[in-house]
Amino acid sequence: MDMNAGLELLAPAAEQGWGERPALRCAGESFSYARLTRQAHQVAHALHALGLRPEERVLFLLPDSPEFVTLYLGVLLVGAVPVGFNLRAGAEELGFIVEDSQPRLVLLDPATFPLWQAAASTLETPPALACWEVVPTAREGHGAHNPRNTSVRSE
Repeated sequence: MDMNAGLELLAPAAEQGWGERPALRCAGESFSYARLTRQAHQVAHALHALGLRPEERVLFLLPDSPEFVTLYLGVLLVGAVPVGFNLRAGAEELGFIVEDSQPRLVLLDPATFPLWQAAASTLETPPALACWEVVPTAREGHGAHNPRNTSVRSE
């Protein structure tokens, strides 16, 4: 069986029986290992449904948050390769990263969309684009990440 980095990160908590222990704490909210694992698997299924496959790269244009962690783990569970980007850098640097890494997918939010637009306008073939928004129930542990897919070009 092939190794999967997402499973390697999530499995030890389950094996130790830490499901309800806090995995993340942010802004006064706690995210259990079980919740993080469940949501990461939901993300992985959604990404797979969008056509993401193992070894393809996914560029993250997202601020640090619990959702970032969940998306990151979901990408790993698919077997894809997360590509990070410093949001303090500019469109020129982003364009270089996109050309160099050739991501299949870019994960962003409304706050990072202008940076993406500035960089994408200089690319010959921009990747597919998914804007992610967390539905309110996901914060309560009952929902999932909801991909809002806006294609820059169709594949």
